[in-house]
Amino acid sequence: ANLAGVNFAGADVNRSLMTFANLKGANLSGASFFRMKLSGADLSGALTGADFAEADLDGVNLRGAKGMDKAKGLDTAEGLDKALR
Repeated sequence: ANLAGVNFAGADVNRSLMTFANLKGANLSGASFFRMKLSGADLSGALTGADFAEADLDGVNLRGAKGMDKAKGLDTAEGLDKALR
């Protein structure tokens, strides 16, 4: 899915499937991605600060993502060690 630049601020998209989605430059601040499948997604340049608790981040492109220091749940996210930073 091409969701580049979409405003997901405050959205609740828990348990969704967005593998290989294009989220370049999207606003994800305050969104909840609990148990979301994001493997292979492109979040480059996105404004994050979202809740990634138990999300699948295997192979996610986080290069240039802003606000990762404010993101929640990264300690329980899967595949963060395989994300591109």
